[in-house]
Amino acid sequence: MSLSVYRTGYRALLFICGMNAAGGVFAALDSDALSRQLAEQSPACGTFQQNRWLADFELDLPSSGSFQRFDDAVIWRTETPVRSEIRLSQDNTELPPGYRLLLPVMNALLGGNWQDLQDHFQIATEGDLSSWSAQLTPLDSRVAATLPLIEVTGGQRLDTIAMRFADGDRLGIALSPATCKLDPVPQQP
Repeated sequence: MSLSVYRTGYRALLFICGMNAAGGVFAALDSDALSRQLAEQSPACGTFQQNRWLADFELDLPSSGSFQRFDDAVIWRTETPVRSEIRLSQDNTELPPGYRLLLPVMNALLGGNWQDLQDHFQIATEGDLSSWSAQLTPLDSRVAATLPLIEVTGGQRLDTIAMRFADGDRLGIALSPATCKLDPVPQQP
């Protein structure tokens, strides 16, 4: 059996298993309900495991650390392999261009602000509020030329972010909630 026939059969089986008894169709994931859930369940602090694939070098760069959200910023602290800290905010003038591109996306995802995402992405969702996934395709062709796809998954809160860049690079982030340390907001550099 060819792979395409197998995939088609698998998709058909998923469709049949996913039909609801009342109408025989998928129940659409309510983006407003998802947005409310993510905003309510979004942790102020958490940990991350991150893998960055650099296609040009065929190199995988794993890292881990923590993050802390504030009203106007996200503090992203890398603990391994090298300690670093960056303040992700609109007023950080020293933020590298790559971070500037990701800033609104990361802030909206970590804060559960689905409306901000809908202003900048075409969003295709699957699942239900307990287990969902979404593919975000940039509406701006300039952004899409660099970052054509973001895939996110979660349950009660955001669990993973996968970014695929046009040059073949990839960034995968797994998030877990954590207790906040009483760190003050670092001042802008």
